[in-house]
This record gives sequence, C-alpha cells and structure tokens, in this order.
Amino acid sequence: MQHVAHLVIYDKYNIVKFKTATYFEYNAVENQNEVNSDTLPFEL
Repeated sequence: MQHVAHLVIYDKYNIVKFKTATYFEYNAVENQNEVNSDTLPFEL
C-alpha cells in the first residue's frame, strides 16, 4: 500500500508541475510581443 500511495502523490505532483509549466509556456507565447525585461520579476 505504501508503494501505491507514493505513486499517487508522485502523479499529483507531476500533474501540478506539468500544468504550471504549461500555463507559463502558454502565457509566454500569447504575450511574447508585449513582454520585455521590465515586466519580468527575474533576469533573462
């Protein structure tokens, strides 16, 4: 049972990570003409 529970937790983490990455990639593509270094909270 521990192994199954571990896989469920791992899958949930990967789903969240995948959705987060997809969300940021989508926004980067959608807004690529508007984004510049001044609007980003980090250095490129």
